[in-house]
Amino acid sequence: MGFIRILIIIIVIFLLWQLYFRIKRQGEKARPQLKQQPSIPMLRCQHCGTHIPENEAIKSPKGVYCCEQHRREAEFN
Repeated sequence: MGFIRILIIIIVIFLLWQLYFRIKRQGEKARPQLKQQPSIPMLRCQHCGTHIPENEAIKSPKGVYCCEQHRREAEFN
């Protein structure tokens, strides 16, 4: 009788162990992997000093600006 009880306890522990690792593996698969986006260089507006992404910057011979108004003011001053 004692041998059967020990065997059942070992089987239950083994099944719980298997269940734990199966659930843990499924949780890792369900988590979406974040893709790192390429970084965009930031440029400083010559007029106000605001930092803006390079692809949104307005470039002129006198410098880089965050908006058309700042570019115009810099060119006329």
